[in-house]
Amino acid sequence: NFRLPASDLEWMAEDSGARALLADERYLRMMPEAASRLQKARLPVISLQGACEGVPSLSQAKEKPSSEQQRPHSVDLSETIYVLYTSGTTARPKGVEETHKGYAITASAPQLMPPEKVRFLNPLPLYHLAGLASLSNGMARGGLQILLDKFSPQAFLETLSRHKANMTFFVPTMMCDLLESGLLEKADVSTLRIFVYGAAPTPVPVLLGLIERLPKTMFLQVYSQTEGTSRVTMLGPEDHVLSKEPALREKQIRRLSSIGKVMPGVEASVRDAEGREVPPGGIGELWYQTPGKMKGYLNREGDTKKTVQDGWIISGDMVRMDEDGYVYIVGRSKDFLIRGGENIAPREIEEALESHPAVAEAAVVGKPDPRWGEVPVAFVRCPGEVPKEEELIAHCRARLAGFKVPEKVWIRQELPRNSLGKILKRELAEEAKKL
Repeated sequence: NFRLPASDLEWMAEDSGARALLADERYLRMMPEAASRLQKARLPVISLQGACEGVPSLSQAKEKPSSEQQRPHSVDLSETIYVLYTSGTTARPKGVEETHKGYAITASAPQLMPPEKVRFLNPLPLYHLAGLASLSNGMARGGLQILLDKFSPQAFLETLSRHKANMTFFVPTMMCDLLESGLLEKADVSTLRIFVYGAAPTPVPVLLGLIERLPKTMFLQVYSQTEGTSRVTMLGPEDHVLSKEPALREKQIRRLSSIGKVMPGVEASVRDAEGREVPPGGIGELWYQTPGKMKGYLNREGDTKKTVQDGWIISGDMVRMDEDGYVYIVGRSKDFLIRGGENIAPREIEEALESHPAVAEAAVVGKPDPRWGEVPVAFVRCPGEVPKEEELIAHCRARLAGFKVPEKVWIRQELPRNSLGKILKRELAEEAKKL
């Protein structure tokens, strides 16, 4: 992750047991002190381009004789293929040991395949599961991979047109940027066949806007976690085709806020705090089993035991499942609010706020309160016309039970995010305490 500070890079190199560090000139010039310290710690640092800041180039490193004999290696599917670090919205990120089996399953997903040869425009960072899985998925089919160095709507659309890409994967932040840019109407998007999205809750108005502007493109959403490797649920292409019949269309739009149905080969269960299954329609934590789940957290046996129990991965996502098997995320288990004994799902309030035409995104957190314990408050991003706080609260009051209506709404031009664009709610919660 090129956005990390040098101290985090050094820590991850040590934690992972890395044998060498390969980087391009841009990264090495950003943190020459870190490279120097790693070399002194006997971790070879190699420049993928020319020699840079005292670091040898790849060709120079190859000239040095190796002390190890190179020989064919038979791969056990249970062996670790890579260590992928979680996004680290809390404290230090955890290194997830992925296996060859998990990689193979991810790379061969039949649902993610256009009718012709894959020409995948990948705007996601490769240090995240979505970016890496997209890369491996295309490589497994011998398709062309176009890596976007830095995402912007203009760069994406120009690259899409130039390379005639037929497939891509977006996170919701990118979807918001693309829709708000106003560039889609003039761009050549005729070759784009499949638009995959996921990694965070997507505002339904944003999704509807893209479906309208990309009528010849097939949309699908996937839900997965680094710990599970494989895709857990999918909202399929058929779920994004909307009927003109009002009642059916309304039901279909509601389903667009779900993460779809459980994938074939995956088992899923909705459970309470004691690990018991909740009744249909009830809210609980999502537990699942996938054939390609992680080996565990590197050097963190205790954390692994908390997350994996009897083969089940405890996702940390609070969900409900409707009568048709569609799964809806209502919040993270750690983010749930309790106001005067009443449980509140932040996502329900966020969806109410995002249904206001001026609100692009919303983030709801708890603020300590002497009477109620905590109360919901909200931060919203309004890129255009800025509404009054009272208007947004009234909008929520018309759609939510009284105890769920946010006590305060703060309007922002931007919301704090991690390196993949996920909103950092912990930062907002700390800010709310001071406001």
